[in-house]
Amino acid sequence: MLQADDILIFSKNAAHKIALIKQIISKFCSWFGLKINCKKSVVICGKVATLKEKKRIAKMLGFRLVNELNYFGVNIVLRRSVALDF
Repeated sequence: MLQADDILIFSKNAAHKIALIKQIISKFCSWFGLKINCKKSVVICGKVATLKEKKRIAKMLGFRLVNELNYFGVNIVLRRSVALDF
């Protein structure tokens, strides 16, 4: 999903596809003259991935691992949403 200069990438169990995802991001950046801001970039993984896998994915991409994020006022969370989220 693209919004302005933000990109959200969704993938099933990406642990074994990190090299491909990095390659896609790199090509996208070179095509559009963009650079990744690793300080603002984050990884959020579902409950199926182990903590070890989550850390590995974040480390390989060079991004922070988070459990939730707020994107344009919408909370993206890995837990059941509560009234406060809305």
